[in-house]
Amino acid sequence: MDTIVGFFAVGMPPSGTADPYALRRQALGVINIILSRRYDLSLNFLIDECLASLKDVLRKPAEDVKKDVLEFFRGRLQNQLISQGYAYDTVDAVLAADIDRLVLVIEKIQALQAFRANPEFEPLSIAFKRIDNILKDFHGGSVDVNLLSQEAEIKLFANFENIGTRVEKGIAEKDFTAALNKLAALRSPVDAFFDSVMVMDKDEKIRFNRLSLLADISALFHQIADFSKIVTAG
Repeated sequence: MDTIVGFFAVGMPPSGTADPYALRRQALGVINIILSRRYDLSLNFLIDECLASLKDVLRKPAEDVKKDVLEFFRGRLQNQLISQGYAYDTVDAVLAADIDRLVLVIEKIQALQAFRANPEFEPLSIAFKRIDNILKDFHGGSVDVNLLSQEAEIKLFANFENIGTRVEKGIAEKDFTAALNKLAALRSPVDAFFDSVMVMDKDEKIRFNRLSLLADISALFHQIADFSKIVTAG
């Protein structure tokens, strides 16, 4: 790990087919050791530890080096998992949301791959994309329950509060299958919300509140995967 981070720190990452120091192979070695021995290690922490001893040789800010190294590991893991038979969009969806504790990342991918057989999978993915499309660069705020006036948004908020707690319980217990099954219950109230509520209301406070609710729901989805990466029909 020190070698990989060190080369990135001094501006010598692999480029194209050129990898004279076999950093790609070394990265796969790190990945395989962590996964085969089921080490509960944080890639972010490991990279930070390596960077702490390299501050005098950095060619760019440490945070930028860290992002580059994480992206490098994401690419190596992505290629390996797809070659093992996982659907590429399943892999992309999970890796877009999480590339830290690799054992948990794999468990999320396995759970999401299995969840694809659930008839709710595609409708849920489409519902998420509707949320993602309307949010764009909106980062959210606190939901003011006093500004929720329409039945569909009141029901969506109530469902989110109830189901969200159960989803987070499943995630905390590392039961990602249970979390996904609970998450699926949000699909119907999300659809009802979009069918009857004008999100972009002319009243700025109401508009902000509705977007904040959707942002909270999006953040819940992202604890498992970025469903916008899932390829759906139509």
